[in-house]
Amino acid sequence: LVGKALTKVGGCDGCQDAGAVSSQAIPAGGSGYVEFTTPDTGGLRVIGLSVGNSGTFEADIDFGLKFWPGGGVDVRENGAYVGVETRYQAGDRWRIAVDMGVVSYYRNGTLFYRSTRAATGPLLVDTAFYSSGAKLSDITLSGAQ
Repeated sequence: LVGKALTKVGGCDGCQDAGAVSSQAIPAGGSGYVEFTTPDTGGLRVIGLSVGNSGTFEADIDFGLKFWPGGGVDVRENGAYVGVETRYQAGDRWRIAVDMGVVSYYRNGTLFYRSTRAATGPLLVDTAFYSSGAKLSDITLSGAQ
């Protein structure tokens, strides 16, 4: 997963039936982040940090960003909309960071939301893809063991 471009190439267009998860995790109580690029504004997809991975559903992603076709993105925590949204363009760089349990969301280096929920447990990079052809690229995981 890390360092790769991900693209949904099979399954049902519009279904949460594809995803990927990292083999390494940010340790519980540690600091680290997942950073990635949105290569385009097409396709519905979710990426974030999770304690464990039970499938390809966005509700499994504890701290995530949901990218909508056309350039909208919102913060989702366990699949629930938290009331924070912004716009995005192709080439934007995103970071979801954790520092001693505090999760922060960044777009192009600028903080736009800090979660009110504390992160617990080791955190994996986790994804859920809905749309055929949906992509994420240049994925980096820092602070993992």
